[in-house]
Amino acid sequence: LAKYYTRTQISDLLVGQMDSRPPQQLIDLGAGGGSLSRAAHQRWSNLNVTTVDVDESISGKLIESLGLLGLKSHIHISADVLSHNLVEQVSASVKKIDRAVCNPPFRMLDWEGRFYEIVEEVGLSSCIELKAGVDAALLFLSQNLRLVGEAAEVGIIVPDSIVSASKYKSFRSDLASKYNLKKVIRLPEGSFKKTEAKASILILEKRPPQSDFLTLSKFHKGRNV
Repeated sequence: LAKYYTRTQISDLLVGQMDSRPPQQLIDLGAGGGSLSRAAHQRWSNLNVTTVDVDESISGKLIESLGLLGLKSHIHISADVLSHNLVEQVSASVKKIDRAVCNPPFRMLDWEGRFYEIVEEVGLSSCIELKAGVDAALLFLSQNLRLVGEAAEVGIIVPDSIVSASKYKSFRSDLASKYNLKKVIRLPEGSFKKTEAKASILILEKRPPQSDFLTLSKFHKGRNV
């Protein structure tokens, strides 16, 4: 599944860079071991959390570990995050979502027709070459934007290629013109277990840009951003 489970320090960093206002309902797509959900609870204790992951083998352990935190509520959904009807699956149990955290798998996927609706609904389809492969992180970001309410905040870890590669130039332009992209934080190599994959954190809001300025920063091990 190409999962790179989030180190505690990176989870704390992502959540710590988000808006300080406590959310009412948070969603964690591809939750894995629940590191991001735990970091969110440490910052906002009175929290309703929904986790989604396709790997049914982790469901019991994830439910048990998050249950020990004393969350206000926790709902876990075993589902394919890239299903076109994920919104319907989630909305059956959860209503308004005002915060999202996500560490998607870092891998390329062969394009499938079902992906088009995901990116089209959030206005990010113009950058997709339908005959080419698509980065899973781009689809996870699009799903988050489909799921959250207006003005909700999304914090997501993405591979460095999405932030810097020329092939994603159109995607970055579309994203910055349609959404309030607040922060881009470059992470050091070795931020994830069993990989040297380079990555960055994106913090954005589901509303039009609110400023002409974007905070670009770099995280150094053992130091603040």
